Amino acid sequence: MPLNTSEARWRNSPGSTDRSILVSVTVVGAPIGLGALFVLLPALAFLGWIVAAIWLGDWIVVRLRGASEPGQPYLAAVVGVIVLAFAGLVPFVSAIATLFGFGYGECFGPTGLVPTWWVAPLADPVRLLVGGIAFGALLLAGAYVLGSVNRRREGGWGLALYAASGVAGSLLFLAFAVAAAGWLLGLAWVWWLAAALGVTGLVLAYAGLRAGAGPGAAGTVQAAIELFDTVVRLGTNVVSFARLAAFGLTHAVLGAIVWSATVSLWRNGFLAVVAAVAVFVLGNALAFGLEALVAGVQALRLTYYELFSRVFALEGRPFRPWYVPPDVALEEEPCTT
Repeated sequence: MPLNTSEARWRNSPGSTDRSILVSVTVVGAPIGLGALFVLLPALAFLGWIVAAIWLGDWIVVRLRGASEPGQPYLAAVVGVIVLAFAGLVPFVSAIATLFGFGYGECFGPTGLVPTWWVAPLADPVRLLVGGIAFGALLLAGAYVLGSVNRRREGGWGLALYAASGVAGSLLFLAFAVAAAGWLLGLAWVWWLAAALGVTGLVLAYAGLRAGAGPGAAGTVQAAIELFDTVVRLGTNVVSFARLAAFGLTHAVLGAIVWSATVSLWRNGFLAVVAAVAVFVLGNALAFGLEALVAGVQALRLTYYELFSRVFALEGRPFRPWYVPPDVALEEEPCTT
């Protein structure tokens, strides 16, 4: 006899649903519901962001053009998206700049307002340059991993193994990294490991280049030249990231000049104090503007040439938009209504 009579009545009553069906629906429906929730919430957030951008853009356009002008929803959407994008970008960029400011001990120049967590650029420039190269090496390692994955998807394991942007190039890059580690640690056996990795990478890369160069002596010479270019570019690409540290040094020098001029003017009366404030504000604004332009362009250049050249290859089809040929006459059908 069941202990719970209500449970027995529910289970045995005519037209009642079997408990196993409810359990099955719960087990299957709960993940589906959670999945839909996690999919719908970002979608709703994105739609809300778009609506807010259109509303904000329309408000800006109306204030600039006047309420009597006809509405332009597309222009309002573009303006709103740009404004919200920059509004979200400024805190992120500011946080990164603050982090590097503490790392370099710089706050609008060598003002001494913040401690130096890592290195003072002008006190130890070599360490800063080596840090930039090491950071670039990490980015290149990630690019080689992604490049190997893409070569595998594009042409199978053969292309991934022999391509200079695939496993072969990754082995050459790893050989350079292992050799640098052996030099720093002073271990002879690490050099032998680096040599083995380098020879393996050279053989694989040459085989891939030779297969694509064509038959005959001309193909052999072409593959040898391309292999030499691959090795040279590998070293130059790593060293290219030192320019980021060089821009940090440039900014430190400009900040030091502006701060030195500000301190010199500050001690010479009221008018000199006003001039010191102007020099400090305008000098830092000029330095930030120059560095944002130069460092931004160079960072994009490094991303495109050093990283994207390994991740992406010349594949796909060129974009050719659809158009009506000029020699095709369009016939208009007469209206029958």
